[in-house]
Amino acid sequence: MQQLLRLPLLIILFATANNLIAQCITDECGDIFADWALASQEITVCEGATFEVINQTVMPDIDFYVWDWGNGERDTVFEVSNFFYTYLFEDGAACAADNDFIVYNISLEIYRFCDEGQSCHTQIAPVAIRFAPRASFLAPTIVCADEPVELVNGSCNGDEFLWVFGDGTTSTEENPEHVFDTAGVYDVQLFVTNSCGTDSLSVPVQVINQPQAEAFANGSDNAIGCVPLTVSFENASAFADTYDWTFPDSAGVVFQDTFTNQSPAPTVTFTEPGTYTINLAAYLVCGSN
Repeated sequence: MQQLLRLPLLIILFATANNLIAQCITDECGDIFADWALASQEITVCEGATFEVINQTVMPDIDFYVWDWGNGERDTVFEVSNFFYTYLFEDGAACAADNDFIVYNISLEIYRFCDEGQSCHTQIAPVAIRFAPRASFLAPTIVCADEPVELVNGSCNGDEFLWVFGDGTTSTEENPEHVFDTAGVYDVQLFVTNSCGTDSLSVPVQVINQPQAEAFANGSDNAIGCVPLTVSFENASAFADTYDWTFPDSAGVVFQDTFTNQSPAPTVTFTEPGTYTINLAAYLVCGSN
């Protein structure tokens, strides 16, 4: 059931966190004084950590107590008791802040009602809330073995960083470069820590080798015969998916069947006599050979 209360006289105070706190000062039912304190003796609490406030008010005949947390949330209780609260923030708000903490004014309002009206009093104190760390980074999904990879750290509210690359090596740099020696899929992990805890993020990275071109002609390193000489090339390349064969124009090469110079293993006929060097280029994301 919603209770209708008469509005008290208000004085508007400016709070550190750019919030407006309304301080109640009516005394129609006698003077009353609110009193509270943090149980931890600290004026800084961690985001996501539940903390305790102690209601130390000793005035009699108080009808109810209102905790105002400075962020638009309020809790009403009807007896003198300690209260527990947790500050939570969206990732965007926590990372967009100018500092790694925000200050709210916590207030305890107490109310007494009588025939003459009401008395109320507010005690206000600032509390700093430190944001928990958020781990975030960008890494390419495919990288080349033996080439440096730049990892872009987009984390916020971190004091310490630990990178675990999945290949047995680590780094504590904020934005490290790393070289993977061996092909494979690695789970790259970033751990971000401050006094309020640790957050982590894992991103899979595929490491591929540089292409290695190798070929044979009629099963050998060279082919010898009389024109017209038909040669079947064998492609023994590794770590490649695209190929380009280069034949000298003077060799009078004719491709057999549907083969082209980009076929993995073409068969061709040489129609002009001579000694020719045939080049094979093997390509992959990481380059050519």
